[in-house]
Parts: sequence; structure tokens; C-alpha cells
Amino acid sequence: MSEKRKRIIAPPQRGRTEIILIPAVENILGDITSLISQEVYRLVHKSRNGTSLEIAEAKVLQGYIRSLVELSKESRDRDEGAMSNMSTIDLLTMVTDDLTHDEFLDFAKIILKKKKQKQGESNGKK
Repeated sequence: MSEKRKRIIAPPQRGRTEIILIPAVENILGDITSLISQEVYRLVHKSRNGTSLEIAEAKVLQGYIRSLVELSKESRDRDEGAMSNMSTIDLLTMVTDDLTHDEFLDFAKIILKKKKQKQGESNGKK
């Protein structure tokens, strides 16, 4: 005797909303960079202990290193692009935000000293 399976169609539950969080690209890149770094460290450590890498492992290591170089270049370009759009005041604020009062005063003295040196050099050239 063949048994027939009954299909039960349940109505959707109300009040339950599924929330999907998508992490920021910077966070994902940070995770990827740390994973690649760990693998590179593992392979380098293996080779330093006297164990030769197989050809496949050497190719993987080479690919990892290329990926790390590309990621660091992209990160540097992204940071430089963001800073090039900032005003001088914004850049100074960013640099001095975490300084203590004494560190800020030392920083200001250095800036003023450099500015005076530049003015002295420009006056001497004229």
C-alpha cells in the first residue's frame, strides 16, 4: 500500500521580521587581510623550520602575498583620497584629537618653529 504524504502549508508568522546585517566593506577587507596574513605566517613558519614548501604551497603563498600587496595599495589609495578632500582645519583636527594638552602645545610649538624657518628661508632667497 502506498502512503501519500500530506503537505501542510503554514501561513507566514506575523510579527517576526528577519533582519540581515551586512558588514561594511572595510570590516570584510580587514577580516580577509587578517586571514591571508595568518596563512602567509603559517607557510613562512613552515619553511623556516626546515620543511620545504611543495610547489602548490609556494604558488598559494605567492598568490597570498600578491593579494596582500594589492589590498594594502588599495587601502592606501582610499585613505589618501579621503584625506585629499579634507580641509586643513579638518586634517589638523584629525591629527590633534587624541593629543593631551601638553602634547598639543608641543605640536603647536613645532608647527610654529617650522613656519618661522620657512619664512626665514623665503626672506633669505629674495
